[in-house]
Amino acid sequence: MGKSTKFLFLLISFFILSCDSDNIDETGVETESKKYIPKTIENSINTVNYFYDSNDHIKEVRVTYSGSSNIAVKKYTYSGSLITECKCFIDGINDVTENFIYNSNDILIKSQLTYSDENTGVPGPTSIEEYEYITENEIRVKDTRSDSDKVGYHKLYLDNGNVIKNSNSDEIYEYDKKNNVEKNIVGFDKLNIIRGHYHVLFTNSTNNVIKVEDGPGVIDYQVFYDYDENDYPIAIYGIENGEKGEKTLVTYY
Repeated sequence: MGKSTKFLFLLISFFILSCDSDNIDETGVETESKKYIPKTIENSINTVNYFYDSNDHIKEVRVTYSGSSNIAVKKYTYSGSLITECKCFIDGINDVTENFIYNSNDILIKSQLTYSDENTGVPGPTSIEEYEYITENEIRVKDTRSDSDKVGYHKLYLDNGNVIKNSNSDEIYEYDKKNNVEKNIVGFDKLNIIRGHYHVLFTNSTNNVIKVEDGPGVIDYQVFYDYDENDYPIAIYGIENGEKGEKTLVTYY
């Protein structure tokens, strides 16, 4: 698989507090403001559709694949404005469940990831991460599993709400200075340190990933964006040999 094709697959895999003020157009007629919550993300490989409730809470993210009847769906549960659960389904079978626990200040302190049998949906062991906030930009993560007594630790390093380094990996993330595609989905800002089952990158960040290095100076892949007048991405491209690959289009409500 070439890097451009690989990028398209990775991109569409991981993309799975809006402002409601009105605008007045030149004729004096009120027009609805764009909320900048994603509606679709689409390329030649697959299409992601986002669905919301009347409060603009994300209900479901549905992925369909070109030339295939397979469907991947993520369904979200809220408590107030906080996302507490995300269930992932492949062709109707619950593949993965993510649960999120917060402290009294609405700060994420624990996440639980449970994989299920791909044929039956029966839950298996749960992977647990607990978060200790050393500083605003350094988080100590405790890793455990429900079927093991082993305990592991790693650290996440952030800059402006973006994870730039995970001590468990050689990967280094670089971001643009523009608005993240999913930044206005209610509750996603609280999950900026989560990279779950379908998250190839830390996609709930403040900004958009433009480069991933597999160690200093070793480029894994790069991303280029076209932006609208308000600095939101409307097109996304993988970069290979210095050239832009196929366009992935983004639309918003």
